[in-house]
Amino acid sequence: MAYLHVKSTVDDYDAWKSSFDEYHTLRAEHGGKGYQLFQSADNPNEIVVVIEFDSVENARGWTDYLKRQGELTGPKMPDAELSYLELAEQKQLSAV
Repeated sequence: MAYLHVKSTVDDYDAWKSSFDEYHTLRAEHGGKGYQLFQSADNPNEIVVVIEFDSVENARGWTDYLKRQGELTGPKMPDAELSYLELAEQKQLSAV
C-alpha cells in the first residue's frame, strides 16, 4: 500500500473539513482506500492527513488533481507539506 501524508495549518478546521468531505467519491476514483485525520492537541487548525492509496502513482495523481483545482495552494492550505510513503512494516503490539 501507498500513503499520502499531508501536514498543514488551515484557517478554519470546520470549513476545511467540509471541503475535504466533498472529495470522498473523487478520492476513491483516484485509488483512495481510506484515511486518518489528526489534529494537533494544541491547535485544532494544525492537521495531518494520511490517505491510503492503491499505488504511489495514484497518490501523485490525486495531488496533481488537487493542485489544478486550487485545493493545495492559496488560502485553503498555504503551507501544505506532502510526502508519498510506502508501507515498510506494520505490527500490532500485544500485552505481555
